Amino acid sequence: MTRVISLLSFRRGTGKTHIAASLAAALAARGFRVGLVDADIQSPSLHIVLGISPDSAPGFLNDYLTGDIPGLYAAVLEITEQADISPPGRLYAVISDPGTSTIAKAFETDLKMEQLSRGFLDLSSILHLDYIIADTHSGMNQESLRSLAVSDTALLVLQLDRQHYEGTALLVDMVRELNVSQTYLIINGIPFGQDPHRVRDEAENAFKAEVIGMLPHSNELLEMSSGGIFVNRFPDHPLTVIFNLMAERLAD
Repeated sequence: MTRVISLLSFRRGTGKTHIAASLAAALAARGFRVGLVDADIQSPSLHIVLGISPDSAPGFLNDYLTGDIPGLYAAVLEITEQADISPPGRLYAVISDPGTSTIAKAFETDLKMEQLSRGFLDLSSILHLDYIIADTHSGMNQESLRSLAVSDTALLVLQLDRQHYEGTALLVDMVRELNVSQTYLIINGIPFGQDPHRVRDEAENAFKAEVIGMLPHSNELLEMSSGGIFVNRFPDHPLTVIFNLMAERLAD
C-alpha cells in the first residue's frame, strides 16, 4: 500500500519544499518508488526546486482538479535520472501550474479538492508507488486540509520563534482532528549556539509529537533559492546526513 506523507507549515519561508524534495530523493535512493506532488496550488514552487520547466510538464495538478485531464497520471513527469536515482528506486513529480492567470483562477474557482484522494489512488495503482509526498500550502486552508485528509503521515515544519510555535500548535490540533495516523515535527534553521537537546525536548513536550529532524542553520540551503535537490547537490553535507536519517525513520 502507498503511504501518503503531507508536509505542512504555519507560514511560508520554512524550507518546506526543499525538505519535501530531499526526503523524496532520499527515499527513492533507498529503492522506493516515490511520487512528489506540489499540492500548493496558490503558490507553487516545487518546479523551481526540481528544475522543471512548466512547458515540459504534460499537465498540472490544476488540470486534474478541474477535470481537464482524465487522471492525475496524465500530469506525471519521471525525474529518476535527473535526480540521480539508481534502480530499483524511482522518482516521479506532479507540479502545479505557476502561471499567474491560473493561480488567480484558483482563488475564484471551486477546485474539486475531494478528487485528490482519487488522484493519489490513481498514481499509486499505475506507478506502483511506495510513497506519495505532498508539499502543501502554508497555513490552514482547503488545500492543506484536503491533503491531510488523505494522508497517513503529517510532517510539520517549524522554526524557532513564538509565532511559529503558536501556529504549529493549531496545525497539530487540526492534524489530530483529522485522525492522521502519524505526526512528526521537523525543526529547520536552528541557530548556532542553541542546545539541540533542549530544543528537541521543548518541542516534543509542547506538541506531544516526535521531532524527526533537527536542521541547523545552513548557508548552503539558503543559497539554493534558484533550485536544486539539496541531498543531490551536497551529498557529503551534514544536513544530507540528517535527511537520510529522516528517510530511514519514515521507512521504518
